[in-house]
Amino acid sequence: MSFVRASASASTEVSRFRTGAQLISSARISLIYKDFPGLKSKCTSDLWRYNAVRGYADSKVPARSSVSASALGVASNDYIPPTGVNKPSLIKYPKLFFREKLRKAVWSGKMLARMGMLRLRYKRKMHLREWKEDAKSTYIELNEAFAERDLLTVQKLSSMFVSGHLEDRIKNMDKNWKLKWQLVEFVEEPKLVDLSPLDMQNGEPVIYMQLTYKLNTIQKLEMEYTKNKKVPKKVEEKKVLDYIVFTLDMDSGEMRAAGSVFETPITKPVPSITTSVDLIRQSMKVKGDIFRKKPGPVKFD
Repeated sequence: MSFVRASASASTEVSRFRTGAQLISSARISLIYKDFPGLKSKCTSDLWRYNAVRGYADSKVPARSSVSASALGVASNDYIPPTGVNKPSLIKYPKLFFREKLRKAVWSGKMLARMGMLRLRYKRKMHLREWKEDAKSTYIELNEAFAERDLLTVQKLSSMFVSGHLEDRIKNMDKNWKLKWQLVEFVEEPKLVDLSPLDMQNGEPVIYMQLTYKLNTIQKLEMEYTKNKKVPKKVEEKKVLDYIVFTLDMDSGEMRAAGSVFETPITKPVPSITTSVDLIRQSMKVKGDIFRKKPGPVKFD
């Protein structure tokens, strides 16, 4: 990538950061309160910290966002590179093959530009190894808590959009079945596929950032029927590929699962920036269901 193209890409990213931050800032109160009226009464101490009012905060102390990480879902609609069977063959589909290569090159450039902006403009250090380990721990603990029906831990480790869906699923579970979830192994090391800073306005420090990791795992689920011990225990082991979005508080290091996304089909246009408050609300709701049905393989014909 030439210097001119890199500079243009960086400028585009800065504009995108500001646009996204302004959208979230202007719409977040009505967005969150409209669908979750009970949240306002809870946002008194831990959830809404500092509550700094613009123009009145101590100039020596950077103003924090009044919104907690638990109230942030997946509002973005970023490109996720396809893998495996979703990647077109050079021999069968040369046009789609080179389209995928071009998209991946642009995606790589944007990732580098975002990391550069964090380091140079916003003075934030990149703790990539530490973030990856935190994402792995959060993913494992959240799945374990869900299987054990531990609602408090589920709420602690996820956004209200994720915990809301998981709570509904727990309510519909047969209480006579005892579940035990186990991560057998990571098929490959978790990979960072997207990085999106949140809440950047007029040079304020980045507080929240969303990190999307590709988690390719082998998982085991044991199911025991407690009402009748004669019923044999069921054990299911399978390979699972997840793209989980985590919200990171860059001040405290707290990480929560904000939702999940899927690979972008090469046959469809690159996702555009979402500007509609209604679409943002819908995105947070839908992507908060991390166990929703996944799309099938891409059809190239």
